[in-house]
Order: sequence, then structure tokens, then C-alpha cells
Amino acid sequence: MAVREGVWDCPYCGAKGIRGPLTSCSGCGAARDANVKFYLPSEAAEVIDQAALAAAKAGADWHCSYCGTDNKAVAKVCVRCGASVDGTEKRRAVGQVPPAGAPAGAPAATSRP
Repeated sequence: MAVREGVWDCPYCGAKGIRGPLTSCSGCGAARDANVKFYLPSEAAEVIDQAALAAAKAGADWHCSYCGTDNKAVAKVCVRCGASVDGTEKRRAVGQVPPAGAPAGAPAATSRP
């Protein structure tokens, strides 16, 4: 069975055919909505890259219901807020959410008055 990469369209700027694994629009940078519709173009090439195949076999990515972050299928907790994929573990307090792009275990960002 062949694996082919789906695409999606940006509802904000109208960009068409954005690669399925991308979580933001390549045209305007808007985050991919949780309810975006994926489709398979007739000319979609077969995926042969081993890393891409492994990611596809892991299943669908998931959208955190607490903070809205897109997470890879293999993630058991949200990479942004720590909420569990199944909803049984609540997210961290908002002040304890590490800044985007911070390494795991990095201290939370704090603001000073």
C-alpha cells in the first residue's frame, strides 16, 4: 500500500495545496486550524522518505484542546502546555507554560511590572 501526502488550504489568505505536515500557512503564517480539511491531489507523489513514512504510520497529529497547539501523533502530552492527549491530565498553570521554542524543562517566562 502506498502512502501519499495530503494537502490543505488556508482559510485566511486562500493559499492552496499546503503540505499536510505543515502546521502553519506558507503564505501568511497563520496556524493551521483544528478543523482544517485535508485532501489528496490527483498528482500526489508516493512518500518514500523513511522518516516521513514513520511519521505517517504514527497516525494523525492532534490539536490540544487547552492551548490550541498542534502536536505530533507520537506526543503523549502537549508540547506547549503539558495537557495529555486523552484529556485525563490537566495542563500546567498558564504562568508555567514555557515560552515557544524553549527546550524541555526550561523555566517558564515571567513578566515584570
